Amino acid sequence: MIAISDIHGNLNLFQMLLEKVFYTQHDILFLVGDLIEKGNMSLKTLRYIIELAKINEVYIVSGNHDTIWEDIKNQKDDENLLRYMILQKNSILNEMCYELSIEVNEKSDIKYIKKQIMKNFSCEIEWLEQLPHIIETQNFIFAHAGITSENLEEQDASKVMKNDAFLEQGLVFSKYVIVGHWPTANYGREKGCCNPIIKKEQKIISIDGENIIKTEGQLNALIINGNDVEVRINKRMWQGKRVS
Repeated sequence: MIAISDIHGNLNLFQMLLEKVFYTQHDILFLVGDLIEKGNMSLKTLRYIIELAKINEVYIVSGNHDTIWEDIKNQKDDENLLRYMILQKNSILNEMCYELSIEVNEKSDIKYIKKQIMKNFSCEIEWLEQLPHIIETQNFIFAHAGITSENLEEQDASKVMKNDAFLEQGLVFSKYVIVGHWPTANYGREKGCCNPIIKKEQKIISIDGENIIKTEGQLNALIINGNDVEVRINKRMWQGKRVS
């Protein structure tokens, strides 16, 4: 079992990491959210992962940045969405517009842009929409940012996808909870260190290496040896505004 979080559209580094850990079709790959946004290859990264999941055993949970589909389907907040696209140049939405030869600026018709994205990228949008928020195996729970208890059916999806400083909340679990979202360097265990943090007493493993966010960041892979292959997916979806 291999767990990777917060790829953020950095396809080249993701592929290099898979090669470095000798990833094969015999492994089980868990992607712990934030596949896209911030990097400059979000659309290619997404398509690569979609195809990878068709041929290999790959399980993916949604991160807060992966809910960009909500902004396209939402009939409100058009002005804020256009502002986001202008400010966040490295966005999958801008990459989609580039592929469609649509220019994005202050005068753009955002309703037209949303309509064209829905028409031409419906497969990618629908794939992101169906992602679960929590995946549970016999010994592990995968969630992008964290959970408040092991009663998974009662989790608030917005908090599962955005739960800052999860390690510092004093929570203890019976299964290991594997999360990304909050860069491990933020905990200050070792200044500037982006390596995963394993808290055995809490049974929490935090693996976000601040890839893309900072130049010294890295993309981490957590390798779990064993035969823990019974996977249960929590399909509870949350409809709401994207949590940035």
